[in-house]
Amino acid sequence: MLQKIKIIIFSLLMTACGADINDYWNGIINGRLPSDEEFNSIIKDFEKKYHTKIYMPVIFSDDVPSDASGICIMQNKNIWTVKIKNTYRKRSKEDLKLLVFHELGHCALNREHSFKLYAKVFEVLMETSDGRIIVLHNKLIYPNSLMWPNTVSFFATKLDKNLKNHYFHELNHEGQIPEDAVEEYDFSTQEEAQEKLSSVLKLTEENNEENCSFHTL
Repeated sequence: MLQKIKIIIFSLLMTACGADINDYWNGIINGRLPSDEEFNSIIKDFEKKYHTKIYMPVIFSDDVPSDASGICIMQNKNIWTVKIKNTYRKRSKEDLKLLVFHELGHCALNREHSFKLYAKVFEVLMETSDGRIIVLHNKLIYPNSLMWPNTVSFFATKLDKNLKNHYFHELNHEGQIPEDAVEEYDFSTQEEAQEKLSSVLKLTEENNEENCSFHTL
């Protein structure tokens, strides 16, 4: 009789409210399915920042498309898995964090790729050969979100604290731009956005007057 009751209880756990057995196990295995140890602290940071619980595993894998750094896919019914390209094992923890936050943005925060750009103006003091001080105003354009495609390849350079804070904030506040942004550009495709980004970067490198101006102190 006791054995029969146990079987009935287990059957209810599997079928109650239409729940899948995977959802049940997700809730009891340490609060999540096991991830590779390199990602545990990153997952905890994501959970803390966005007040959510991540049950899906985050793992290194060879099963990632050649044109991607990572993917978030449904492995089995109701089990999402974040896969990071195996070759990224040697990447810095900061690079891995940006990439994992990008992928969790897809499958935990329901974010699509963002093709929004914004511009900031920086002042740089320069001294000329004759002792004059020149203030150079340089306009630079950035992707507005960590949901920009090819996250690591673009964000691999060191980000300053304010920029990092903006990207982490925007991830849960879609479309917000920094207070010091002077212009914003919203595109529907990556090709359009990339063309704008590349053209401005080229003009900046050439010190084009559209992007740089200066005055003497």
